[in-house]
Amino acid sequence: MPKADRDRLRDSDSPVFHWTIRTTAKSRESKNSMVVTFHRMTKPLIDSMNSESQLRSRLNQTPPQRFHLLRDDDLGHIPTKDSVGHTTDPSNKAMEQQLNNWIQDCNQNHPKCIKAEKTTWVPTRLLDLQFGDLSSVRLIKTAEEGTKGPYVTLSHCWGPPTPNNKFLCTYGETEEEYKTKGIKVSALSKNFQQAISVARHVKIRYIWIDSLCIIQGAASDFATEGQLMHKVYRNSYCNFAAAVSVDSRGGLFRTRDPGDVLPGRYKGDGSSAIFGATQWRIVPENLWETQLLDTSIYTRGWVFQERMLSPRILHFAANQVFWDCGRLSACETLPSGLPLPLDDAASTDRHWRGRLQESSSLVHAPLSGVNDDSLGGFWSASVLRYTQCNLTSQSDKSVAVWSIAKLVRDAWGDDYAAGVWALALEEQLSWKVVDVRKSKRSIDLQWRQPSWSWTSIQGAVSLPERIRTERCYTIKGHNGEPISFKTKDPIRPVLEREHSDSIKEDL
Repeated sequence: MPKADRDRLRDSDSPVFHWTIRTTAKSRESKNSMVVTFHRMTKPLIDSMNSESQLRSRLNQTPPQRFHLLRDDDLGHIPTKDSVGHTTDPSNKAMEQQLNNWIQDCNQNHPKCIKAEKTTWVPTRLLDLQFGDLSSVRLIKTAEEGTKGPYVTLSHCWGPPTPNNKFLCTYGETEEEYKTKGIKVSALSKNFQQAISVARHVKIRYIWIDSLCIIQGAASDFATEGQLMHKVYRNSYCNFAAAVSVDSRGGLFRTRDPGDVLPGRYKGDGSSAIFGATQWRIVPENLWETQLLDTSIYTRGWVFQERMLSPRILHFAANQVFWDCGRLSACETLPSGLPLPLDDAASTDRHWRGRLQESSSLVHAPLSGVNDDSLGGFWSASVLRYTQCNLTSQSDKSVAVWSIAKLVRDAWGDDYAAGVWALALEEQLSWKVVDVRKSKRSIDLQWRQPSWSWTSIQGAVSLPERIRTERCYTIKGHNGEPISFKTKDPIRPVLEREHSDSIKEDL
């Protein structure tokens, strides 16, 4: 880089970026697109540059920011500033219309989603949203009232219990009152109020909210209801996620400047062989990750199963709503779906959610198919992602992952206990912590999970990517016998329950 340019950069107070542009490889499925990569230039970096080659080598020290330029006419309908509106509240007619458009399209055009919707199972309790003058909701026991659904669910962060973060729960002494007199909507937390509002806007009568539909306190029935969580979410009509609320006060809805939400626009003037006279949209490469997967809600251990098992999800994020079902991942500003270059993370989750849904309705249709290597990869990836999340109570660890494990166990037809499988047990015992500085053996897990299992560790854990491969070796225990685990353990009864509970009895 010429000395004059370096001097100019050093003297500038404005942020400076080095950028590159490349055209993506084309395939039959992909559309024309380009990737622009920016590296923010720091003063020490500028000071160290004496040549172009030195610049390129030092750029690796700065994290890249990548954007995709996509042809406007390849993205389907893109709303205007006026139609996006200033809020994600569905009382905004455009917002309500978009939510119902996604649901209607899914109901009419997604066969696998429609198939998953045809269920008669309902949770033990639900909240009836058509009670009285609608200023209240009523807790019902579905078996007593013959309720058939459909119902929606809510994923939310409870947050730490503080004087300012209080929300209603159902206790043994209040259950009857909530069943007869109902609960004033105004007495509920902001998360609950706004979830009820969304349910009414999409015309669903019942909602399941954990703290109100599971008895809390001394009379808690979580020991029973916790084992049904996989069914609650898998049989729901749709799940609402308060994605950016760190506690009950945050709510689902956000205000925004429409201009900040919509993809940037660039119109070529015809002088460039690359851009031509085409109109392009500029979208961050990691849109799905930064606006959704990195949000508060998805750091919760319980929400991992809620996201993987729900047939449809409406994610209420920081400045727009995202839609996710077995066939389509979209957002308000890209309502026809994420373009292929941005769809990697979302499509992987869609694939596995779809397969988990299929196994729930067809017990005899194996989740793994002819070759189950990919299922082993899914399990290993699930353990890593799950252990990267947080649990308020580490003693919930085995229960929170059990919903996924049940389905995988039924597909493999294998014995399961304490987070590992009987087949290829030896390979699974080679798990390791991702960062020893951030991991510890939790005190409240010492008497619940065996020390040889990853479930005894608080922190991110990595399993071998392929846990069912052909061996070129044999492994035996100290007694010369093959390694196995005992599921009948008087100290840890959870092991026997995980071994004996039948997923087929749940369906």
